[in-house]
Amino acid sequence: MRLLTKIFVHHTGNNCMVDSIPGGTPKEDITVALIDSWHNSRFKKHDPKAKTQYHYVILDNGKIIDTRPVSKIGWCVRGHNEDSVSICVVGNFEFEEPSLQQLVSLKQLLLTLCKEHKLQSWDICGHRDKGQTLCPGRNLYNKLPEIRPWITKQMIKRPLENGSGLSRITLIRRPKNIFERLWDIIKWIILKKNK
Repeated sequence: MRLLTKIFVHHTGNNCMVDSIPGGTPKEDITVALIDSWHNSRFKKHDPKAKTQYHYVILDNGKIIDTRPVSKIGWCVRGHNEDSVSICVVGNFEFEEPSLQQLVSLKQLLLTLCKEHKLQSWDICGHRDKGQTLCPGRNLYNKLPEIRPWITKQMIKRPLENGSGLSRITLIRRPKNIFERLWDIIKWIILKKNK
């Protein structure tokens, strides 16, 4: 199993038809097979059998499709693929809002991934955080600051509900060096003050 340090959120972007960008595919018609064909045309020089590079795709109706094993690297964020997992939400969120079903599914998937891989809410990024892109679109990107505190609360609440008595500090991943540890503590203090 790969050691993951980040989760990246993406959108299908300009491949998706919205009123202001004609010629795309209506988002309710976007399937994993269609995303496979987009990625195959983009990555076929590296891998003739290339399929979707996203690990998960969330369709318009909120259905989560597991498209690539997390153990395999997806080529989604240049320079950050080896230690990350990528989730694509179908839609062009530069111009439209994600559906309520998509947001609920995204929150649940992010929470599950954070728990499984011992990540924290601040390990969740939009593609634009590490690349020169508008992805995942401003309307989805602006939801991430609302989603992160919810995930933190769920991760704190769950261990206490089952009686394990774990303290907050046990949820923080052991950092690589002292500076990362200090940064984790500063972020935790800021998060505590904003409650």
